[in-house]
Amino acid sequence: MAEEKKPDAPVESPITGPDEHHAGELLQQLKATLSADTQELLTMLKHPRRFFWLNFMMGVVRGLGIFVGATILGTFVVAFFLILLRWMERMPLLGDLVRFIVNLIRDLIRQPVSVP
Repeated sequence: MAEEKKPDAPVESPITGPDEHHAGELLQQLKATLSADTQELLTMLKHPRRFFWLNFMMGVVRGLGIFVGATILGTFVVAFFLILLRWMERMPLLGDLVRFIVNLIRDLIRQPVSVP
């Protein structure tokens, strides 16, 4: 007896029901985003001067941001250590050593810089 082949059952989509509509919307959004990104890339390739100018200006702005941020952070760090040193000056065993170091730093700051 020859075995009879059964027709394959229809393959169900992994996305069924209400999620199918949501997936379609996501696919449309993805297409729109990729289309916009592609258009932007083509515009940049057509106008290389604008591309370089925008990248240069973004680098300048990032550099200024890093500079300002580091300055503010450095100010807080120096202020913290000054407060810590003043607190340590009042300690019985370390007070004399800290006072000596603070006076040494103050003397070094007050000395005029001689350029040969």
